[in-house]
Amino acid sequence: MVKIYYSFIQKNQKESFVKYVANLFGKCDNVPQEDNFCLGENYFSVSFSGDIIMVAVANEKSIISLQKVVDIDYKQECLNFCTEKEISKMSNLQGYYILLTKKQSMAKHLGVKIKDVSFEDEIYSKGQRVEVNSISSLFDEYIFSIATTKQDYEKILIM
Repeated sequence: MVKIYYSFIQKNQKESFVKYVANLFGKCDNVPQEDNFCLGENYFSVSFSGDIIMVAVANEKSIISLQKVVDIDYKQECLNFCTEKEISKMSNLQGYYILLTKKQSMAKHLGVKIKDVSFEDEIYSKGQRVEVNSISSLFDEYIFSIATTKQDYEKILIM
């Protein structure tokens, strides 16, 4: 299971929140500045958008991507990273953000560019089928996705 710790914070509070979450899993004085890192037996992935931060923690690589849904010309934006088949299946702004966060998290998980990931009938990277799950969820006015081999997640609010 992937545990997702989240809170409503200002961007300048990101480092202290990540350190707080890391310390839930054992004493940790030096938390890496990267958004994806391993400490002991736990893998941490950090994403921040708007005024929400999410930190995904699992015992194996699991990458989270969070986006605040804002009104944009999504049909134009998706031309930068979507295949024609993906575009034909996209019917609204929410669908755009689901696909965007799925592709962002999967690209980071696989270490490839976002254009190299395809969500058509199955998940592909550079033409090869991928054995990683992509879990997405709507959360208030945000959408997040996790690229993981795990099947489920739990959200935990920290105030």
